[in-house]
Amino acid sequence: MRSINVVCLAWGMLLCIGMGLAQPTGVILRVAPPPPNQYRVSDLWKCDITNTTGKTFTVVLRGTVDEAAPGTTRIVDTRSRQFDLPPGRTFVSGSLLEPFTVTSYDRSYFDVVVQAGTMPSGEFRGCTEIIEVATGRVLAEFCNDVTVDNTSQPFLVSPADQADISERFPVFSWMSATPPRPGRTFLYRLQIFEQFGTQTPQDAAQRNPAFLDLPGLRKTVCLFPIYARPLVNGQRYAWRVIAYEPRGSELREVGSSEVWSFVALTSLADNPTMNDWRTGIGMGEGCASENWDFETGSISCWIPDGEINDVTPISGDHPQYGAVGQHRRYWYTTAGTDGDGLTGELRSPIFTILSNRIRLLEGGSGSADACVELVVEASQDDTVTAPRRRLAGLSGTFYVVASTARQDSAAQQEQLRPHRWDVSSWRNRRAVLLIRDWSRSAHVNVDDVRFYDDEEPAR
Repeated sequence: MRSINVVCLAWGMLLCIGMGLAQPTGVILRVAPPPPNQYRVSDLWKCDITNTTGKTFTVVLRGTVDEAAPGTTRIVDTRSRQFDLPPGRTFVSGSLLEPFTVTSYDRSYFDVVVQAGTMPSGEFRGCTEIIEVATGRVLAEFCNDVTVDNTSQPFLVSPADQADISERFPVFSWMSATPPRPGRTFLYRLQIFEQFGTQTPQDAAQRNPAFLDLPGLRKTVCLFPIYARPLVNGQRYAWRVIAYEPRGSELREVGSSEVWSFVALTSLADNPTMNDWRTGIGMGEGCASENWDFETGSISCWIPDGEINDVTPISGDHPQYGAVGQHRRYWYTTAGTDGDGLTGELRSPIFTILSNRIRLLEGGSGSADACVELVVEASQDDTVTAPRRRLAGLSGTFYVVASTARQDSAAQQEQLRPHRWDVSSWRNRRAVLLIRDWSRSAHVNVDDVRFYDDEEPAR
């Protein structure tokens, strides 16, 4: 049976749990917990040993450090010189146990530990054993489970603090939360707040609702979205970035940047291709490149979310599905290079419905979870019953008023077929097209979105 001694350090991000054997040998071992956010091999040797027998043992200490997950990497295995352990209480440290013999070590960790002087961010188990030289038996053992997180907060880069911004669509950039260990990824959340009166940037971020909130960013640079409310000339804004680390199905916050501020020195006249936010934009005017048919060869003007972030339009025939009846050269599919395993959605620029009909080309796996949806902004006077969507960075609620979803998976057809929606009852409403794929066994193909009143435009 094991007795468990728990030491919990609520300092930084370090959690240390010590576990020792109930000692039938009469030798009791305890190893001091390491300092906050540090773990060195030398921490294995900071021992408090009590020999309750009347015998002096000749012993060595064996120390091992492993990745915490069972069956994973052993980072180091080392032994001290032999020494005598008399009855009573003995305190030892690394300087009294030299020279050490390193039996084995993991080269990738060794390089990092030598450069940094401590273990990188991660979860580790360090165990110390007292071994009797004459018999080879373990007289006592003590293990510390340690979580080290050396992650720093994101650092804002641009626009500079208290800068004046004249661009309608400024670029925001920041330095990554560091140091990310190999295989570690971060997601970022960019938040912008209006700053009123005598408020400080910190007050604005704490007290005011977000003017713009963009979660799930995978890169450390972000262009102010086309669909967002425009910055108001002369208004001061505060902004910050929060870093998250995916842990299973949850996100763990690992750090928040400082709060900086800027003043917008722009007006709607600075960008004549855009109309006022309250009246919305006309069909096809949401992007200067008119990328409703993906003929830019990119997903410019569309906002990706999820794993399909890096999926780009296909040129010509698909390497697996062949010709699908695409319009002109480029078309879009949520199928990645490895098949249907990716999930996410692609969101169009927000627009105001000013025509009676929308037609698009769609095909794919025939899944209700992989489709194209038209969502329109809800009104307080609406009596319709329809699925609702909340869209990041946009206020209000949106209804799903049209969809290409098919309930019968046997209806799979890679070929792009026209879908025509009568949207006359939704004229003058703000709307968005969503290319959604939240299935790991399906995908959706899309091309050539058209807007018209009565006579359908020729392909």
